[in-house]
Amino acid sequence: MRTRKMKNMGVIKGSTLSLDYSKMGYKMTVFLGIYLRESFLYKVVIEELTKIQEVVKIHHSTGKYDIFIKVHAKDSLHYRNLYQEAILTIEGIRGIESFISVEENMSRHINFES
Repeated sequence: MRTRKMKNMGVIKGSTLSLDYSKMGYKMTVFLGIYLRESFLYKVVIEELTKIQEVVKIHHSTGKYDIFIKVHAKDSLHYRNLYQEAILTIEGIRGIESFISVEENMSRHINFES
């Protein structure tokens, strides 16, 4: 009842599951800060990134990077191939900085009920 009302108001856009990617064989989590050749290319680059199944989060951001993404890979070879053959080949990307996650210590979901 209350959930349906919040969905109708547009407050709830959808729902997600919290997955343990490591149990599905994806042992690496990598964050990528992406620099664009031109800032207006962000929509085209984001559209291409959405086609890569290992990309699980995409943020059009302010600050140092134009786009910030989260990627899951099975291992370093899988990540290298993904990086070189899928991500770096996207037209409009000028450069990338990678950050490998060593361990996730917290994932919070905001509880608005109090």
